[in-house]
Amino acid sequence: MKTLIVGLVVAFVSLTSSLAQSTANQKIETQKPETSQWVTLKVTGMTCAGCASHIHKALSEKAGVLDQEVKYPGDLVRVKFDPDKIKGPEVQRTIERLGYKVSAVETQSK
Repeated sequence: MKTLIVGLVVAFVSLTSSLAQSTANQKIETQKPETSQWVTLKVTGMTCAGCASHIHKALSEKAGVLDQEVKYPGDLVRVKFDPDKIKGPEVQRTIERLGYKVSAVETQSK
């Protein structure tokens, strides 16, 4: 009986170790260098914090938008995005479809 318990413990430790190593290898293989970009947009027509919230929600629902800052007052929207999933002009069009006028101020690659 003692031999059976020792055998089960050894098998469990071995299995746990190999699973942990397999998971670590998968994480290394799936990581790729981040190629994000930032775009800063001047938004005309934001009149309240509700407008800023409306823009924030619409952008957060877009695939490829990684981070964002919507500043009211200030009328600036800064968006970090993955250019493999969404392009800067699409970010701009997303805001324009909400009824705001948008002009690009700056685009930066990381």
